[in-house]
Amino acid sequence: MYLIKRISHSGYCSRREAEILIRGGQVYVAGEKITDPATQVDEDTPVKVEGKLLKAQEKTRVFAFHKPIKVLTTHKDDKNRQTIFHFLPKWMKQYHAIGRLDFMSEGLILLTNSATLKEKMERGDLERVYEVKIKGPARPTLKETLEKGIRIKGIKYKPVQCAIGRKNEGSTWLTLTLTEGKNREIREILGHLGYTVLRLMRVSYGKYKLGELERGELFEYVEQEKIKKKK
Repeated sequence: MYLIKRISHSGYCSRREAEILIRGGQVYVAGEKITDPATQVDEDTPVKVEGKLLKAQEKTRVFAFHKPIKVLTTHKDDKNRQTIFHFLPKWMKQYHAIGRLDFMSEGLILLTNSATLKEKMERGDLERVYEVKIKGPARPTLKETLEKGIRIKGIKYKPVQCAIGRKNEGSTWLTLTLTEGKNREIREILGHLGYTVLRLMRVSYGKYKLGELERGELFEYVEQEKIKKKK
């Protein structure tokens, strides 16, 4: 982790203020003065800022949250719309959301106190699985088209694994598996192919599953990879 991130993520000050302190010689790492904000440090390396020792990083925790629709994956919104943090305990206000879901999408959002874990998971090719309801039937060529990958307006989208599920009157369910997280990726691809998305829900992210979480519920993953409800 970069030193500038270590300081700002600790809550000591903002990223910009951290840069000023580092360049001004006010930061020591393991007893050595450091003036480069991009210096790599571990989460447990002793860091002093203005003579004060940063608190040691607490044990990494991971929570699952079922985001409802019409809720933003952000800390605050200029239009005063609801965010996921309206549903979470106040002590989680500094937690990091891993990945995002757009305003009209629902499902699994992971939250962690570890910036390192967030960055690692978002950089990796972890599978994200979505249940998607589209208007009308799915064309026979849809599965093959998605699994070849597609380019839209100069943007290359990686192959998407597709399983066509149950058909209701006027709609069809798809299970889509992605390994990247471009903004509104599923909506962009299906819209480009002429489909209307009626519902979009993320049900897993890597090894983490939505399971039986109801909308607005929060659960913590424990070491045994079971889920414990937070009241």
